[in-house]
Amino acid sequence: MKMHEFVYLSFKSTYPFTSFSSFLINRLAAPLIEFIFWATIALSILGSEYLHFVLLGLIIFRTTQTCLTGLVSMLRAERFNGTLELIVATPINSLTILFYKIIVPFLDSLLTMLICFTISNILFDFTFNYNQFNYIFIAICILYFSIIGISLIIGSISLIFSNTNLFLNLSLQAIAVLGGVYFSPTLLPDFLEVTSKYIPTSNILLAIRILNEGGSFESIYPLMWNEVVIGFTLILLGIYLVILLENISRKMGKLSLEE
Repeated sequence: MKMHEFVYLSFKSTYPFTSFSSFLINRLAAPLIEFIFWATIALSILGSEYLHFVLLGLIIFRTTQTCLTGLVSMLRAERFNGTLELIVATPINSLTILFYKIIVPFLDSLLTMLICFTISNILFDFTFNYNQFNYIFIAICILYFSIIGISLIIGSISLIFSNTNLFLNLSLQAIAVLGGVYFSPTLLPDFLEVTSKYIPTSNILLAIRILNEGGSFESIYPLMWNEVVIGFTLILLGIYLVILLENISRKMGKLSLEE
């Protein structure tokens, strides 16, 4: 099977009842409503400076949310259609299949990032600092390093638990509250502020904010390095969990501990 055929089939398995046109409308309408809502709150609290702080956080959060939700939706559809058992039973390593299946949520999240940025730019005059674009691009690449790590962990859990919404929602809320999406982690109690430094995407979000305000690469290098370490650790943990839970499901002869 050619790559574009595989990507299309993965798209249909992730969004089985969605045409491409309705998919684009959904991708436009949802962030538009959310951005207008949070922009209204931000402007009523501290004005335009806080608005740009929130908008950047929303762009990164929506990107992360789209990728994670897409992967979980895909695996849920596989389980519902009865094909997840075939994936685990196939001689091909489940980790390899999982990596291929991340392609569509990855592309979907890139589209979401572009749409969110366009909305922010047109409606709220938000823009990236183009003088720092090279460094911001590197930061976004590192961001996906962490996103893939989280996706692998949630994907591995999906191999053996039929209901992964709890794990997904806990992960997203931890990122939203502790990751500095809506407010700075420095406003949190001391122990939560320390904890936030180990939350995926939190370091890279802070780094992008500093770059967008004209900060130097040297000032955000430690933040980027911390995010690389977190992402690499999550990827290794995800790989281990995929192998472990796949072996457990094979030995038990079923794909859910809840059965």
